[in-house]
Order: sequence, then C-alpha cells, then structure tokens
Amino acid sequence: MGFQVVGIDCADGMLEIAKRNAADCEAQPVFLKMDGEKMDFPKNEFDVIVSRNVTWTLREPKKVYKECQRILRPGGKLLIFDANWYHHLYDDTVASQVKKRYETCLLQYGDAFESVEELPQEFDPEKLPLSSVYHPTWDVSVLQALGYVDVFTKENISETLWNAKEKLLYGESPLFFISANKN
Repeated sequence: MGFQVVGIDCADGMLEIAKRNAADCEAQPVFLKMDGEKMDFPKNEFDVIVSRNVTWTLREPKKVYKECQRILRPGGKLLIFDANWYHHLYDDTVASQVKKRYETCLLQYGDAFESVEELPQEFDPEKLPLSSVYHPTWDVSVLQALGYVDVFTKENISETLWNAKEKLLYGESPLFFISANKN
C-alpha cells in the first residue's frame, strides 16, 4: 500500500513467523528484534503504531505505552488489538464458561487449537500485571493519564475477525480495539 513498515518483537520465533507471513503477502517490511519497553527508535519517528495481542504479555505495560508515545509523531496514532486472555484466572463465572467452551470445542473440532506451539515453561500468566485487570478500561485510563487524546474503544471486534472455532473457544475473551492519538 506504499507504507514503510517496521515490525518488532523480542522473540526470534515470532520474527520468523512474521517474515514468512510477509513473504506470503509479497510485502517487504523491516523486522527487528527489540524490547517494546525500550525501543531503539528516535523520538517522533512513526505515524502509526499497531499492537496485536501484545499488551497482555507485558511486564510493564504503562512503560510501553509511554515509549510508544515517545516514538509517535505529534498527531500519531496508537492502535491496540488485544483481549482479556487470562481474566478467567480471577473470575469464577468466566472460568466456568471458558471450561465449557473448551469442552464443546473438543467435541466439535477434535482439538482446541489449529496449531499448538509449546509455551516456555517459565510462562506464568498470573505474574503478568494485566491478567488480573479488565481491558480496555485499564488501558483507556492509563493512555489518558499519559496524555493521549481522542481515545476510542470498541470492546468486541471478534465477530468480524474470528472464524467459528475461534469464536467458540475464545468467546469469553473477545478481541477489543483501542485507538489513541498523541497530542
């Protein structure tokens, strides 16, 4: 589409997947291994930053939002797509529904995932600060406190993005969308 695109991730495996996906789409973005909490970009470098299913994994999400603000140009836009992936650990009603959805998915599809990649053993969602809070409410308050403006959310965009199996399996954690502008 004529844009210059830079993709970052701290995991080699995710960068390899991104490179394969880009090649399949005949796109030529630049991919860099980098920590989102301290990005090696100059101030006011980007017009748009897109984050998909990342914020829930962050150990210091507020720091990342502040770093995004630093590298966005004035008037630049931060777009966040994420979900409350591990909220069921803190809400018994949600946990019960997640279990039912999982069991139904196994019955209907024979498995719960299209492809399963092993998570590192040190992964513990209960140690991640955003597992226990409700999104996008938390994000909006933090973004506004940092000085982002025109913060807009849509709490469920799953219907248009997920296939039937994803809707069944992940329905208790719908994908949300946040748009916020740098002042």
